[in-house]
Amino acid sequence: MSRSGVAAAACLACLVAIPGARAEWTPPLLPGIAHRTGGPGLSVRCLSASEWSARRLPAGVVAARRGTTVLLAERACSVLVGYATSFPNAPRPGTRAELDVARNLVRFLAAAVSARHLSRGQADCRTLESIVSALTALGTPSKAYAVGVRTRVLVARKRLHIVLEPAKTCSVKLPKAAPA
Repeated sequence: MSRSGVAAAACLACLVAIPGARAEWTPPLLPGIAHRTGGPGLSVRCLSASEWSARRLPAGVVAARRGTTVLLAERACSVLVGYATSFPNAPRPGTRAELDVARNLVRFLAAAVSARHLSRGQADCRTLESIVSALTALGTPSKAYAVGVRTRVLVARKRLHIVLEPAKTCSVKLPKAAPA
């Protein structure tokens, strides 16, 4: 069985246990992505809406870093873990579902990158550079597919309320954004 197949099986087992859980939980795959993006020592926790507000985290935000922990809203965790288990039936390119996955992933990666204490431009660049490897870790069929997802989310960034200002030296260039 391939690495993504094993990960998908692990995610399915996790999803079966999630609906009744009310405590914070750690999703499969995401801690590894956080380590590669933000550095070793980062942990990931998914929080229900009540836990999110109990920790006094901002409403409407889906990812935040507190110390060495990246906190994710439960819905964002479910979207990312669900994406990892969906292959080969992933959302079709350019659909609202695919953009929802990509938007949640960008916010998760930005929270993980914040642990590196980089300047805004460098942090945004690191986030953009991490999208393809993160999608690959989640099980996308190919690197080309992951690059396509990144391009589509960057074109739709205004509509998705994603603000990125990568450094001029960034290897990933922003495509012209579609009108909001």
